[in-house]
Amino acid sequence: MTVTPASFRADWPEFNDVASYPDAAINFWLAYGAKFQNQAVWGPPAAAAFATGGVAFTAQPSAGQTLTLNGSAVQFVASGAVGLQVNIGASLPVTVASLMAVLTASLDVQLVKFKYVQAGNGVTFTAATAGTAGNALTLATTVTGAALTGATLAGGTDAANSPPATEYDIGMELLVAHYLVLNKKQIDAAAAGAPPGVAAGVVASKAVGPASTSFDTQLAGEPGAGHWNLTTYGQRYYRLADMMGSGPQMSFGYSPYGTYGGAAWSGPPGWPGWFYW
Repeated sequence: MTVTPASFRADWPEFNDVASYPDAAINFWLAYGAKFQNQAVWGPPAAAAFATGGVAFTAQPSAGQTLTLNGSAVQFVASGAVGLQVNIGASLPVTVASLMAVLTASLDVQLVKFKYVQAGNGVTFTAATAGTAGNALTLATTVTGAALTGATLAGGTDAANSPPATEYDIGMELLVAHYLVLNKKQIDAAAAGAPPGVAAGVVASKAVGPASTSFDTQLAGEPGAGHWNLTTYGQRYYRLADMMGSGPQMSFGYSPYGTYGGAAWSGPPGWPGWFYW
């Protein structure tokens, strides 16, 4: 589940009334949808990406020079290193290995925000937590023989995107909107003294005195969609769900019967075509 109340409201501002559509209700239907919506058919939800960066050394550091990660300075010294200090070794690879040992063992409040991997005579930094927050982690150095990838880590993205980035998340937002509307009708009914949750179909005709109005429900609805026809969000969800794996327009390579190297899957047999047990 990668959609959040904030990303959902950004895409569907008609639900910005937090009194009528509280975050708790959105989170409830997100949790419900995660149980209901099958990733083997829809593909996966969006995933957050980790911000990354690094430093490459082309020459030995000098004593007193530093590598600073998000404000915490690691100092290179000739010998007798303590705390956030690194002994300059007999060769550059030895020095980089000593730097790695200090970085990975440190419990410094800033240094633990990074993960470290040695890459030749350099170190790759990855934010410990995925998301855009990692892009704010800063890098600096006074080592003359060192090159940073940038002043900060880069490339971190949040899983919850507006607009959503995957079919799974698009479907999830439509599902949540559908149930929020139906739930609001139940709440309004209870507030008026009527029993909540009484099922009713789409209004086909209505008369007030001598005037009457009727609607072509076949034209406005999705055939066979059942309760999804009770809201326009549900109709859109049903149409999108009906497309999952139905041909070349969906080519995830996901299938409950196996993965076919990214080829489009023809869809599971039988009703309802987008949900399997």
